[in-house]
Amino acid sequence: MNTKTHMVNIAGPLAIAAIVLLPSPRIANAAHANQAGPDRAQIPAAPVLPKVAPQYWLAPLGFEANQGQVDGSVRFWARTPGGNVFLTASRAVFAGPNSMCQMNLAGASDHPQITGVEPLPGKVNYFRGTDPRSWRTGIPTYAKVCYSSVYPGIDLAFYGNQQNLEYDFVVAPGADPRVIALEFQGAKKMEIDTKGGLLLSTQDGEQWHHQLLAYQEINGTRREVPARFVLAKGESPETVRFQLGKFDPAEPLFIDPVLAFSTYFGGSSEDQAYSIALDGAGNIYVAGQTDSPDLPTSHAVSSKLSGSYDVFVTKLNPSATAIIYSTYLGGNAVDRGFHAAVDNAGNAIVAGVTFSTNFPVAAAAQPKFGGGDRDGFVAKLNSTGSALIFSTYLGGSGSDEFSGVAVDRSGGIYAVGDTSSTNFPGLVPAASAYTNRFAVLLAKFGPDGSLKYSSSLGGSGPYDSAIDVAVDDANCAYLTGYASSKDFPLVNPLQSAERGGYDAFISKLNPAGTALVYSTFLGGSGNDVGRSIALDPAGNAYVSGDTFSTNFPTASPLQATNAGTEDVFVAKLNPTGSALVYSTYLGGSGKELGGIAVDSSGCAYLDGVTSSTNFPTVNPWQPTFGGATWDAFVAKINSAGSALVYSSFLGGNGDDQGSSIAVDQTGNAYVAGATTSTDFPTVKALQANGLREVASLPDPVGRVLDE
Repeated sequence: MNTKTHMVNIAGPLAIAAIVLLPSPRIANAAHANQAGPDRAQIPAAPVLPKVAPQYWLAPLGFEANQGQVDGSVRFWARTPGGNVFLTASRAVFAGPNSMCQMNLAGASDHPQITGVEPLPGKVNYFRGTDPRSWRTGIPTYAKVCYSSVYPGIDLAFYGNQQNLEYDFVVAPGADPRVIALEFQGAKKMEIDTKGGLLLSTQDGEQWHHQLLAYQEINGTRREVPARFVLAKGESPETVRFQLGKFDPAEPLFIDPVLAFSTYFGGSSEDQAYSIALDGAGNIYVAGQTDSPDLPTSHAVSSKLSGSYDVFVTKLNPSATAIIYSTYLGGNAVDRGFHAAVDNAGNAIVAGVTFSTNFPVAAAAQPKFGGGDRDGFVAKLNSTGSALIFSTYLGGSGSDEFSGVAVDRSGGIYAVGDTSSTNFPGLVPAASAYTNRFAVLLAKFGPDGSLKYSSSLGGSGPYDSAIDVAVDDANCAYLTGYASSKDFPLVNPLQSAERGGYDAFISKLNPAGTALVYSTFLGGSGNDVGRSIALDPAGNAYVSGDTFSTNFPTASPLQATNAGTEDVFVAKLNPTGSALVYSTYLGGSGKELGGIAVDSSGCAYLDGVTSSTNFPTVNPWQPTFGGATWDAFVAKINSAGSALVYSSFLGGNGDDQGSSIAVDQTGNAYVAGATTSTDFPTVKALQANGLREVASLPDPVGRVLDE
């Protein structure tokens, strides 16, 4: 089965940037395939679960009011990574290092009302020369600039999406959107792509005016209107207009450029992304596994496939148009990178599992394979991807692996998973010593790769496993996963008894990893799994996973009942873990699982996979199920947990899965996953081609499958 990576960036109110690879659950579950025991068939396979990337806030683009610091015709201006943007009464001027391109509103009003809205904190000061009369101080900045009545009944707004400039038109009832005409001067070439997006070529590079989203809100329901850029006939060759489908002229119409990028990425065989992360500059990091001998590599630690499957780590620029580095990492057997994180210096950390006795090591806390069938590994690459800062095994004589990783503000690294080794290096139980075959594992490394501590949690059941980890400002680690032990260690529990075959758990450990601050079950009478965990600035913990239970504990739910076989659950715990702020199901009549990320306002972002054609959608950019058995989904829940801000399918004609999600300060969600679809929507693609052959995905929410 051949697979490719693909990336998607959706900007604007429903802003998502996503990178999606095709995971094969059958392959991904191989790490547990040979484990014996009657209960193994009921244990969820952690490696294919959604993972959540660390969150790095990006400074929003701001517009300065012109108070004499630039030419008098300019009303507002902004700095972007590609140059400056100047907004005048009738045009937007994009000034790059070597060229200038301006967007004129042809036929528009010469004197629209222009207002800065959504003030940003802080002021801008200019002290030029020695004459104080030339100084400009206390200049306000704004997140958005609004033009009223640029055309009769039509308003225009410019705003920042991360560090990119976006613009929307709002057409009042009865107004005619056909009068909108955009004239671009200074572009060497203009192209309309097959999906109706506009690409301008300038001396400084490409300028992308994204595929359009047009919609109307009618009786509380968003209805999309087909829309695309078209070259204006009989007018200047530099002029474009909007081509719109049928819409209700009695209702407002919103025209919004949305899709920023979408691309496949991979070689000629299987390439599977499990994790995505962002750094402070907006660069995108993807990690997973590959058996493609021709995976695109650049500035690689290793440019050749070493085993049957290798880890890959790829760093892309913020628009996903260029590879900064891409490398294999592996030995002579199977190696899988299940989760990635990025520290404040732009160093990538990847954790996973290796079956190789010659996995590449550097400055290793444990330089040799520990024994058993597999070891966990943690590796840290420098910001250019040219060298390993450290790379280490970590494991004992049993079976060990890491499924999740997080980084604290000081560069400390926390890896979680499970172990059956009674001689795991440095192991100190955080609670009573475990007696089961597999216990929860947490290991902390220093920035240099030195092992600071390793802790275990477990009871007398056959299997307890951590899947994801988050870290707060006090360096307390928060774990989630699943436990089959009825005597799993609990402290100040919200739920003190296991209610199903296995339940989700949430545990908070002290900074030393030696004691539990709180630890609780969370589940109903069916099987429940905590897939991912995230924190907000106030210390609330957000957990998502999947549940078979019809009596999963809910609180102020936006969906009160399990709608199908297996639904996603989303739960928010207060800072002490003593109460549910909210807890809800989310799903349709089929199966779902999903991961979570949280923004600074406490809004939760979910991605995952669904087999439900009636998965709940709100303000969707793809309102219907698109493919074969599985579609990816992306959803946002408001901070109170009372409503979906948006929820949408995402997929093509095959099977599509969302596996990892991160979110930036402006509400863009970055998603990694997988696809067998040859028509997954691609825009401004780094790699436009899909699969050479298409195969259906095994059940991604099934249990361990034998090879």
